[in-house]
Formats: sequence, structure tokens, C-alpha cells
Amino acid sequence: MATRFQSLTNSDIRVLIDSLVQQIGSGTASISINGVMTTYSTPANIRLAIAEFEAELVERAMVKAGVQRRSPLAPQYPRLVAGKGY
Repeated sequence: MATRFQSLTNSDIRVLIDSLVQQIGSGTASISINGVMTTYSTPANIRLAIAEFEAELVERAMVKAGVQRRSPLAPQYPRLVAGKGY
């Protein structure tokens, strides 16, 4: 869980997402997180912020459900075992 979002509840994060979605049409957005004002100056930056908040909600849901995330460093291919092959 991201440290800067620890003080925010899930409903706080949803409110921030809704606020960003409403402001995306203007091309700029401003939100306040823990008293610090953050301004996003392009729609692309706003979309990235929305994705970051949504990822935080997903991560919290996974932690609550007890789902362990796969490490990005884990191999994606089957392990080959040395031996005769049978």
C-alpha cells in the first residue's frame, strides 16, 4: 500500500477519483490530499492519477482478500529440471 494514501479511506479515494473524472474535460485538475494541493496540467496526467488511485483500491482489496501478488521478478516460463527428462 502506498504510504501517501494510508490516511485515506477507500471512500476518500473514490471521491478523489470522481473529482478527477469530473475535471478531466477541462484539461486541468486540482485535488487536495492530506492538505497538500496537487494540480494535474494535462488530461494524460489526470488519467495517470486516476489509474494510480484505482490501483490503490485494487491493492487494498487484494490485501483484504488475502491474495498474494506475484512478484514481477518471478520467472514467467516453466522451470526446467536437469535430469533424464522422464
